[in-house]
Amino acid sequence: MLMTVKCIGLLVLKKICLLFKVTDKISDWCKMRINTKKCKIMRITRKKSPLVGEYNIEGQPLESVNVYKDLRLFTASNLSWNQHVDKITAKANRVLGLVKRTCRDLKDIDTMKTLYCSLVRPLLEYSCETWNPHTQRTIDKFKAVQRRATRWITKSDDDYDLRLSKLKLLSIFNRR
Repeated sequence: MLMTVKCIGLLVLKKICLLFKVTDKISDWCKMRINTKKCKIMRITRKKSPLVGEYNIEGQPLESVNVYKDLRLFTASNLSWNQHVDKITAKANRVLGLVKRTCRDLKDIDTMKTLYCSLVRPLLEYSCETWNPHTQRTIDKFKAVQRRATRWITKSDDDYDLRLSKLKLLSIFNRR
């Protein structure tokens, strides 16, 4: 069994090397240089000691990273979305704080609800199909942002579910 795993690992490494040779040929063919500073290597694995090697494009070594941001999604090498959730809930809290500070004298509930639904909620819902908030930690972080927003909109300390029903909003978790 161990021999099979090693052979599969070597096969994968050979295919990766072939991929880099192809990228060199493509850059030669289209007369464009690949910006190696923008190229990263991320090993997606749950192994404690993954295969480590140096990869090069056009003779330049590529940087190895554990988290990579692409299309506003932070993907970790262990496929945990905790860092992504932390960053987007922090951003949503900052935007909510900005809205609360700039609209301090606002009294119209519909306008405040519109501000929340157009500025804060899209930050939380962006590409949630990809990273699927399913852990209790993730759900609690999202609910905390929405609790804060509904408390500001209704200007009351009623129960969270009651505030949601008054505003005719679904919880972030139920909207998916």
